[in-house]
Amino acid sequence: MPKNIQLGHTIAILLSIIIPGMGQIYRRKILKGLVLILSFVIAIGIIWFAFSNKEFKMFDWYGKKVMFNPAMKTIKLGNEPLRVIDLMKITGSIQLVITWIYALIDVWKDDD
Repeated sequence: MPKNIQLGHTIAILLSIIIPGMGQIYRRKILKGLVLILSFVIAIGIIWFAFSNKEFKMFDWYGKKVMFNPAMKTIKLGNEPLRVIDLMKITGSIQLVITWIYALIDVWKDDD
């Protein structure tokens, strides 16, 4: 591999380490890079919402004040209840890691 191609490949890998998808954009795969960046940003948003959502909302229900937080709902997983907010932490983290690993492997295997 010529030195300028190796340097470009190394820069693309380093960019993907910092922000998944930036290496693809550097390698002129714009759509793939934008999709990976979007997936990464959505994962960060899910995780941020799951960790920061502590406020309860007050609303009137037939003249009574009711406190409610939709993220505090639970679902049954087998016999154990699982809070939706905990599920969001898990799925957001999985999405973040998979997006990052995919972006690195994809740009590493790219020989164009």
